Amino acid sequence: MDYSCSSYRLNILVLGYIVRGPFAGMTWHHLQYVKGLDSLNHKVFYMEDSGESEYCCYHPDRGITDSDPTYGLKYLKRSLEYLKIEIPWAYYNQHKQEWYTNDGEKPFIDTKKFDLLINLSCSNMLREWHLSIPIRVLIDTDPLFTQVRNLQSKERLSLSQLHNRWFTFGENIPTGESKVPKDGFTWRATRQPIVMDDWNSPFQEVRKKFTSIIQWESYPSMTFNGLSYGMKSASFLPFFDFPSKTQTRIELALGSPSAPRKELRKAGWEIINPLSISKSLRLYKEYIQQSYGEFCICKEGYVISHTGWFSERSAAYLASGRPVVAQDTGFTKHLASGVGLLHFHDTETAIEALNDVMGNYSIHCKKARELAGSYFDSRMVLEQLICSSI
Repeated sequence: MDYSCSSYRLNILVLGYIVRGPFAGMTWHHLQYVKGLDSLNHKVFYMEDSGESEYCCYHPDRGITDSDPTYGLKYLKRSLEYLKIEIPWAYYNQHKQEWYTNDGEKPFIDTKKFDLLINLSCSNMLREWHLSIPIRVLIDTDPLFTQVRNLQSKERLSLSQLHNRWFTFGENIPTGESKVPKDGFTWRATRQPIVMDDWNSPFQEVRKKFTSIIQWESYPSMTFNGLSYGMKSASFLPFFDFPSKTQTRIELALGSPSAPRKELRKAGWEIINPLSISKSLRLYKEYIQQSYGEFCICKEGYVISHTGWFSERSAAYLASGRPVVAQDTGFTKHLASGVGLLHFHDTETAIEALNDVMGNYSIHCKKARELAGSYFDSRMVLEQLICSSI
């Protein structure tokens, strides 16, 4: 696809959440932006900021959170090496007022050399030195909840206001077809970029299980104008006994201390510890590619507000040639559903979708990969993002 701005080669600063949250799902999500922009011949820099909290860095090996970035820095290096990404990067530790970089310098304070900043998933505060960058893009990957935070939290509103371009995975928000409350920002639609070569599937033999990688509760439910917007825990209620209604095996890599694992197992769900697949990009990729497909129950807030959100994880399943059966958030207005990608509203339509995939598996696998190339190829997604920003 041709774009009038495709010849621009920009200096781009990407802000993400990898050192502080060294989990493979988030890392794949963010580094697909980095690698995709780099492959388009932009000059890409990665930066992360500790922020002000003393509890900013998680250590999966010890199960604690503190301000020490040692584990996360090593994890970032390994992840960049795995994806063969060679770019300048830096981590700013406010608690010690120290920079950690891969070249021993402080390359990001002189931000006048940057043309564009991309703050992924609202994950970093903007400091004074960022504000000289002329184009500052905020990527909302948590639609509805981001907008409600802007309306209820002065701190989050102030962060959003420091940007001057706003993009959202809630593709129905810009069209006015969602029920997301207006927060005063002009949101434009975007979606997860996928570097397709990273997801070529070498596995011919797959486990005959649908899988899903989920957080039961990422944070507390939100209430706005008398309406409650819940997490996946709320969406699971009508589906709690779903395994008893289908012959399809479904495995959940289930996070969150509040998840009722014992009760879910009793109901027929197969449960594994998500840390077993999230400590490295390779393990996470292999888990997806050895799955039969994805069965995706979405956050209640996404569904009832009709955001049009589609998971970055689901895009990786599709790119791996693995069919996705996903609860409809309104994404069917933007993505072709029926083969390779199927949607459901209730247990009956979910069973129909799973049975369709099981009965026509090779057709659905082939179409899944085609859909990923049509809708999520990083070259297309990131060209559109850049062209809409400059």
